[in-house]
Amino acid sequence: MEERILIYLSDYKTEERYEYPPTLTQRAIADGAGIQQKHLSRHLKELMGQGLIEERAAKVEGMKQRMKVYVPTPQGFERARELRENFGKKVVTIELDGKRIEMMISQIDKATSRHLKLSDIVRHALESHILDLKALEEVEESRRRQEDEKERKVELYKEALETAWRSGILTPSERVLINALSEHIGMTAEECTRIEEEFMKGADFVSPDKRELYDELRAIAYSMGEPPKVAKEMLAALRKRMGIPEDTVC
Repeated sequence: MEERILIYLSDYKTEERYEYPPTLTQRAIADGAGIQQKHLSRHLKELMGQGLIEERAAKVEGMKQRMKVYVPTPQGFERARELRENFGKKVVTIELDGKRIEMMISQIDKATSRHLKLSDIVRHALESHILDLKALEEVEESRRRQEDEKERKVELYKEALETAWRSGILTPSERVLINALSEHIGMTAEECTRIEEEFMKGADFVSPDKRELYDELRAIAYSMGEPPKVAKEMLAALRKRMGIPEDTVC
């Protein structure tokens, strides 16, 4: 069971990040590795005891509270690589286009029209004497549709934010519309906050209030002629902090 968990976890990117995918939570690991959740903790503890995975309390996409996620350690990734090589050499019976043939697990992904995760192939191979490739493809297709739908929702929300912020400010009525959109497409408050924070970091607009304040301070500094060097440096630092392009300053 520990081997199946390690192969499953190695199918996903697990670098340090602000939010982790739900695929690394206990429920997803149990489903993906084909293990009853009531038995999962024991196998996870065994892997942690061997130094092959580590447990992190982190923010998870779409979840309100921090949750436990599990990621392979460098030793875990190395062990997973060995397991993938070993499993890849095993020969199984598959059903393809109504015919049953023998094939190495490492060749199965190339024989299908969809990219299949090794963890899915291994799970089905251990659960059935005959692998139905069509059923495997449907599993991956369903997962891909869910990912595409999530990406579509994120892009739609980003487009709405960009439109609403085009004037440089977000009015109360625009905020109501943005919130209504997020509820309609089923995005959580945490997802919306993360997207808005990323959007604001990359936004190329300057709030009219900020620009007006900067222009007033600059006018005061130059009102008595050429200001001293320290005043110019302070204005330059303020301009950068406010995100005002230098070529727009007269």
